[in-house]
Amino acid sequence: MNCKNKKDLGMTLIEVLIAVTITSIMMLAMFSTYNMVNKSHKQVTNRAKISQSGRDIVGLISRDIRMAGYKYLASPLTGTDNFSIIEITEGTGFTNQTTDTCDSISIIYDARELDDATEDNSDLGIIVPHKYKRLKISYKCSQYNNDKGFTVMKQIEHWDNVLQEWATDSAEGSYEFEEIQDYIQDMLFIPYDVNGNIITTLDNTNITNLRTVETSLVIKSTSELFKKSNRTKITTKKGRTVSEADDDGHLREIITVVTNTRNIL
Repeated sequence: MNCKNKKDLGMTLIEVLIAVTITSIMMLAMFSTYNMVNKSHKQVTNRAKISQSGRDIVGLISRDIRMAGYKYLASPLTGTDNFSIIEITEGTGFTNQTTDTCDSISIIYDARELDDATEDNSDLGIIVPHKYKRLKISYKCSQYNNDKGFTVMKQIEHWDNVLQEWATDSAEGSYEFEEIQDYIQDMLFIPYDVNGNIITTLDNTNITNLRTVETSLVIKSTSELFKKSNRTKITTKKGRTVSEADDDGHLREIITVVTNTRNIL
């Protein structure tokens, strides 16, 4: 009786089990590696996204603060001397979801544009009339939302020289408060004088002492990335701690810019 060649024999059950076990271990290792890389990529992407969003908003506010107090000598607008060039209202930060507020700020400066009824012949040496505007730019946060946190809002008002009051009109390029960025945890404004000291109360009596305004924005990721909130807990310069429930795993970053108030002397 002839015996079959061993090469023609099939695999035993033990060999099959060993092969399945080794394959399973390799698949598990590959999945774990993929999961770690994917999680890391998600964190990097979210960090870049919130950093860019935060810098865009802080940059927008900073440009307005830099313009604060700018006036055209030829401007015929009157009646705004009683308003502070920069007015800062301090909020509470994140303490209670029903009463939470960020800091708010309003900024006044002049702008101008060519009169729509006048043709621009400035290249021929002809003086071109301008339409002067006095603007009041305001930034504040909406009421806190459990999912999106605060939402930064912006309003532009123009000075009505006839009615002698601030007004909004789309034809004048001014508008009521509009949302510009959500997922905000806090927004702070700190004014400093010429000696680098914090001005506790800023008004018309000491506005000429103002030299810089520090703007800080705490922004969080749109999704949870960590298991524990204490990994991203932030305490601001005003001592306001940004944290939520123990199971909150959102990534948070604080972005700070110091702006010179070059038009205030």
